[in-house]
Amino acid sequence: GKRVSSEVTVNKLKIQPGTRNGAQLAVKGEGSQVPAGPAGDLVVVVYEEDHPVFSRHNDDLILMPKIGLKDALCGLDMTLQGVDGAPIRIKTPPGTVVKPGEILTIPGQGMPKSGVQGKRGQLLVKCEVEMPDKISVDALETLAAVLPQTEPPFEAPPGSEDASVVYLEPASIE
Repeated sequence: GKRVSSEVTVNKLKIQPGTRNGAQLAVKGEGSQVPAGPAGDLVVVVYEEDHPVFSRHNDDLILMPKIGLKDALCGLDMTLQGVDGAPIRIKTPPGTVVKPGEILTIPGQGMPKSGVQGKRGQLLVKCEVEMPDKISVDALETLAAVLPQTEPPFEAPPGSEDASVVYLEPASIE
């Protein structure tokens, strides 16, 4: 008679660099088989593991380094390790200010484009600017002299020159 047997097999499958999360890869003829019928296809679903440094958006990689205020204002110059292990030196042109949350791009340093030999996505660098806890009075005077003046967010009401001064303190909203 016809019978069904259970057998465990080991299949090796090459997953191409750049294959996206959720991609389904089929191995012809390696799946389940019904009695007296052909074997079906084995379908493998690719799941990405989180990376400790980079996150992925399609073919682009995202890096979120913490940088100091001095680097943000005076120029960023740092070396990081690319996803392939090669060092990448990133630098902003003189006079460029890195704004908090601004995204800078390095073409060709992202994930390999699946099915396109030699092409890669971008490395997107989104800097988190760390602010100092305190600044000395001398440093404040120097900064005030060199930084551009900003307009107040609203017009002061009449008689505000006689208002008492209230100093702000850090707080959190929970």
